[in-house]
Amino acid sequence: DPWFAATHAALVNADTADVRLARLDAAIAGRLTCAAPDLIAHAEAEDVATLSAHMGCAERELRRRFRRDMGISPKRWLRLARMDRVLRDADLGNPAVTIAAIAHRHNFADQAHLAREFRLLIGQPADALRHGVRADPTSPPHFLG
Repeated sequence: DPWFAATHAALVNADTADVRLARLDAAIAGRLTCAAPDLIAHAEAEDVATLSAHMGCAERELRRRFRRDMGISPKRWLRLARMDRVLRDADLGNPAVTIAAIAHRHNFADQAHLAREFRLLIGQPADALRHGVRADPTSPPHFLG
């Protein structure tokens, strides 16, 4: 897939995490043809039903468009959007703030739920990220296959 290859190259060549996240946001917004600006504005929706209501289309149509335009489900996209919010949280790097507090702030069931999502989506534990240990940027997280 040329889109994936170009996006991967842009992410690997980014100097900072903020640049990497901005490039990923732009790549996703450009890929989805069903009202991308509205989609980004509603990234905090809790479930696919809420997202489809905000987007003004049926869940089935939203699922079809996501599969066609992005190659992932809207549920997966919502998971990634929530992890994006966690990674952008200024307190993630603050050792005085617990991972449990960050998990609660971003509507995870508990600290263990956030820890599982970190390992699955980021490829390393949240504590490793807090201590400056970075995963290999050329190794895709599990959700990319």
